This record gives sequence, C-alpha cells and structure tokens, in this order.
Amino acid sequence: MRVAYGWKPDSDWGTNPLWQANLSEGQTLKNASYHYLISDHLGTPQLAINSTGEQSWKINSDAFGNSELDANNQITMNLRFPGQYYDAETGLSYNYFRDYDAKTGRYIQSDPIGLAGGINTYGYVGGNPLLYLDIYGLSYWD
Repeated sequence: MRVAYGWKPDSDWGTNPLWQANLSEGQTLKNASYHYLISDHLGTPQLAINSTGEQSWKINSDAFGNSELDANNQITMNLRFPGQYYDAETGLSYNYFRDYDAKTGRYIQSDPIGLAGGINTYGYVGGNPLLYLDIYGLSYWD
C-alpha cells in the first residue's frame, strides 16, 4: 500500500494537508481511495472523511499532541503537527531536523542551532503548541 497526500497550494511545506489517498499495488491517483482531511487552526489533521462522507479516521490529542486514536478508524494517518510524520514503531514524530515525543512534549535531540534557539534546547514551540508551529524542528513561528 502506498500513500499520497495533497496540500493546500499556498501553504508552507508540511502544513495544511487536504487529503490522503491510499493506493494499492498498480493503482493510480485517478482510482485511489481518497480521505479528505479536516484540520485544526494549526493545520493538524483531526478527522478524515471518505468519498461517501463517512468518518474514516479520527484522533483526540492534548495540546502537545499526545493522542488517542479512535477505535473505529479505517485508515492509518501518520500526519501529526504541521511538518511532522508519525512513526508507530518508535512512537515519535519525525520533524525533519529532529524527532518529537508527544508524550513528553519535547524533542529528543537538542536544538541544532544550540542556545541561539533559546535556553530550553529540547523544548517544542516555546511551550505554547496551541499558538505556534515548528515545521522543521529548528525554530517556531505563528
């Protein structure tokens, strides 16, 4: 199974996903199974709806992204906070330059720019994930 994503055209990389397409071997986007995403104010997917209008995926998360998946999910969705891709084997989210642990609300690597990013070199978005984004794991912005 392959997965493809569609993004809002005027968005920064890794933010505001619009759909996920699940493709079986040999299948093209033209005849793929599409799931349309409903995201929060940051662009984090919260719900997926299939082509018949039924819920196919749902996640309940706290402010730092520690989440619980709906028991009735029909698909796997690995997009998390903007710029993050979840790895089920490690329980971490790949954030381009660093990996994020939603259980602790922190990165597991120190900030690659050192103290220039602030004194908390493992912190995520200055401790305010409801307001700020960090799509590369380098610095946060709103």
